[in-house]
Amino acid sequence: MGVNIEDGCSDGSLSSLDLQIEKIQALVALKEETGIPFVINARTCAFWYDVAGEEENLSIAIERGRAFAQAGADCVFVPGAMSLATAKTLIQEIPCPLNLILTPQTQDIQTLNQAGLARLSLGSGPVRATYQGVIELAQKIQQEQDFTALLQTPLTYAKANEYFKE
Repeated sequence: MGVNIEDGCSDGSLSSLDLQIEKIQALVALKEETGIPFVINARTCAFWYDVAGEEENLSIAIERGRAFAQAGADCVFVPGAMSLATAKTLIQEIPCPLNLILTPQTQDIQTLNQAGLARLSLGSGPVRATYQGVIELAQKIQQEQDFTALLQTPLTYAKANEYFKE
């Protein structure tokens, strides 16, 4: 079980570092008080919002990641587009397990594992790929009146239900 705490604001800015530290410290205290072993995953949106370009985003993410770790975060999440070299720098510079998001530049899982990445999130990738498949199927049905893909899928109704058993 875990809690994801983010510094991104709806206007594309980052909330103050002090506020994020206070939130993380409050979660650490809650974890200690309740005895519930949940993971505090502290997210910085420096790259996600591309607040300042890759080099400055890197500095911001390192500063925030270090502060989040020092405040008690169990993991730091830095989603967004970045080079593989930048990802490796984040892994080296942030002193707790690092979580990145899958991008074309961060898809080399072997290299990231060797560099020490703790977690690679798929983000919205699976649902977007699913939506794309549904859209293409709907277009084919609409344009060609062809239902073959629906009727000949290897995933039967019974097999689909197997995924939802207790």
